Amino acid sequence: MKTKSSASRQCDPLSNVRRYGTHASLTPSERALLDALVEHGGVTKAARALGLGEKSTASRMSTIREKIGATSSADAMQIWRDRRNSA
Repeated sequence: MKTKSSASRQCDPLSNVRRYGTHASLTPSERALLDALVEHGGVTKAARALGLGEKSTASRMSTIREKIGATSSADAMQIWRDRRNSA
């Protein structure tokens, strides 16, 4: 049996925004990772550029994708590019 909270989370397309807020909820290190991702074109290259491990970077990207509502790292790159260009 599904609980009320799990059912509402599945049906609510804005649940991540309500849960985490907007792009403003990204930490400075998450913003730096997105900047490196856009600049270097991939998670592995961004991790190397920042001196981070690939697994920890992949884990951070999972959190970032959830916060900004992206479905993939490529989607996160596009969302971040659009946000930077509109600012």
